[in-house]
Amino acid sequence: MFSKAQKRHRDIDIAAMQRYRWNPYKEALLNPISGPLVGVPTTVPVDTYRVRIKAQANFDIIGGAGCIFANPFAALCNDPVPVSPLVPGLHGAAILLGNTTITNTAVAAQVLSNAPFARAQFAGVDPAVPNVRGRVVSACLRVCNITADATKNGVFTAFTDPAHNTLQGLTAADVRKQPKSRMYNACGNEWITMLYHPVEPDEVDGWVWDPRIGPQGGVKTIGANPGGIGDNTPADTQPGFMGIWWNGQAVDQQLLVELHIIAEYVGPLVQQSMRENEARITDALEARHAVENNNTFSVSGLRGDGHTGHSSSATR
Repeated sequence: MFSKAQKRHRDIDIAAMQRYRWNPYKEALLNPISGPLVGVPTTVPVDTYRVRIKAQANFDIIGGAGCIFANPFAALCNDPVPVSPLVPGLHGAAILLGNTTITNTAVAAQVLSNAPFARAQFAGVDPAVPNVRGRVVSACLRVCNITADATKNGVFTAFTDPAHNTLQGLTAADVRKQPKSRMYNACGNEWITMLYHPVEPDEVDGWVWDPRIGPQGGVKTIGANPGGIGDNTPADTQPGFMGIWWNGQAVDQQLLVELHIIAEYVGPLVQQSMRENEARITDALEARHAVENNNTFSVSGLRGDGHTGHSSSATR
């Protein structure tokens, strides 16, 4: 028989173990840069091929305003995505750069990712060839003002659309009205970081058959969900649903922009590289709360060098 003191200590030990239990999916969501390479937890475990993907740019702002849009789904391929058959000359990418906003025509530059597959290799583009389907496990968009200290100025406004709909046409003044937007001083050396987490069932239950369209849960045919730029529907993930705006004096500013992703793929092209997923469905709720409670934050340049610097991420 245990004494009361022994029972109390045992209960404390169990509570501590539950509190600090290793949750690989949570760590991947909080730290896509160096967190564990796991897949999205599913009720039935699925073997997948997992990789880290990165897109990076040096953004030169000269007019007093600039904006950065990120679309992790478009980053699953390494080439430009034709975002709409109605606007054949317009393409999307992992990161799009603009001035006060980004619209069908107001795009200053596009940044591609180093994903291992091109769009033509996806099942929804050409099912006649060996192909893949992809899924975003975790992602972060971050920016650091690397301008000389004497001329640094301005503020960052960060916002992720709660339904992962497009941010096209929105300015910093527009998103500041949103309760989940955040503003940060742009005069230091901090990384301003935004974390991705799934908000739609298709993002965890479905797969990206075509990076132009985004996640398609249960879709087995091409073009069944023809979302594209400008249609203002939940399928419209282009040009991006994660955004950071800079506003300040019209003095040249240099911003370092990075998008980091943990992605998983299935299909004939990756069959030999697929492996068991360490994340379990019981990890999902804790992971979601961890990211939702603090999905936008600022960390010093030193802490954010090789990882997100998120205060809740474990150092393993």
